[in-house]
Amino acid sequence: MFVTSRFVFLHQPKTGGTFVTAVLSRLHEAQGDRVETVYLDPDRLTEAPAPQPGRAFKVMIGPRHQHGRRADIPTTYAGLPVVATIRNPYDRYASQYEFGWWRRAPDMFGPVAELSRQYPRYPDLTFEEFVRLTNAVSVPACPGRGDDRPGFHTYQFLESFARDPDGAWRRLCDGAPGAAWDAGTEDMAFLDQSRLNDALYAWLLRMGYPRTAVAFVRQADRILPPEGGRTAEQHWTRYYDPALKAFVRHRERLLFDRFPQFDV
Repeated sequence: MFVTSRFVFLHQPKTGGTFVTAVLSRLHEAQGDRVETVYLDPDRLTEAPAPQPGRAFKVMIGPRHQHGRRADIPTTYAGLPVVATIRNPYDRYASQYEFGWWRRAPDMFGPVAELSRQYPRYPDLTFEEFVRLTNAVSVPACPGRGDDRPGFHTYQFLESFARDPDGAWRRLCDGAPGAAWDAGTEDMAFLDQSRLNDALYAWLLRMGYPRTAVAFVRQADRILPPEGGRTAEQHWTRYYDPALKAFVRHRERLLFDRFPQFDV
């Protein structure tokens, strides 16, 4: 997470958060602020430095490091507005597939020997295999819901942004989606990753930054992972057939309801 005296930014993986963090660092350094990296133990969050003008913090918390959750925000920053980036679930699955964490850590989905019996080419997975496997093994059980539990991105949304992620997930599984979303996300702002330059620029103006100081944000270059990004020919629509798209639409239906611009 990145903390300023004006707001807290939460960085969910594969949603453009590296770009936002780089822009915020550049912005604050350009105005002469100290940008410090602070490592905190999850059990000692009261040691977080106080927000103040002239300083900004990249706060690394426990094993999640830069991907701090709403539930991890130290009470020191509890009164600050919270903002995060959000990405079309269809596109984010494609991005996660191309990034391919499991190719470097094959046991992330479970015992490799068992996976290889189900997927003889493992860790070489097709996109459909990746999406269905992720939803089968990376989402906690919902008692009574069987295989019709919410999707991986819906689970990650609550894990990242609810004040009480475990309680929010239980309420969602119990059939109370409104109560789950209201567990800490209703007062957050979300920046659309597909138009991130303009969205971040508008957010910074809203937070009171001078227009001249943030003008560069609208033209700032994308930040790609070391492996590179997808090409224009790898648009997310090319990854899906109708059946797989329907599967994702159903599993992530609460996200599509919350962010209808992605329901295309």
